[in-house]
Amino acid sequence: IGYLKQTDGLNPNNTLYSEMETVFSEVFKAVKELELVEKKLTIDPDDADLIEKYHNLQNIIYSKDGYNTDFQIKKMLNGMGFTEEEHSEMVGVLSGGERTRLNLAKLLLENPDVLILDEPTNHLDFDTLTWLEEYLSNYKGAIITVSHDRFFLDKLVKRIWEVEDTFMYEYKGNY
Repeated sequence: IGYLKQTDGLNPNNTLYSEMETVFSEVFKAVKELELVEKKLTIDPDDADLIEKYHNLQNIIYSKDGYNTDFQIKKMLNGMGFTEEEHSEMVGVLSGGERTRLNLAKLLLENPDVLILDEPTNHLDFDTLTWLEEYLSNYKGAIITVSHDRFFLDKLVKRIWEVEDTFMYEYKGNY
């Protein structure tokens, strides 16, 4: 489950790009470990434990599309409105709105099964909002969102739950 929090938890000492790389820390660890296993397998190619470990590490890497991390990061940063030059800027110099966009980009890159978004359209310009709507309309997981943006809701939702006092009402269709 991925949740877009109001507080971002970003590291101000990272660049935008290196902050996005933190999503793939498990993949990078698996790649390094895989290199060691491959060296060991050149010495003992029939070691069943090493072969199993090799396959397990490969599965970790492939499950996160780990050989395309650079492409994935750049695609997400660019989609969220960050220019190529901004990828090397420090997170600490970003405005609140830029930090929110970066946090949303990082969350989307994590690709959780369930995505919970609280006012995701805040701080987005028209081009970034259009990109986000397109991205989310093709999202494979479930999305739960709170938004006052009627147009955003019309584009994405198939069901509305309205909470009033102690009652919840369900409506099928968009806003």
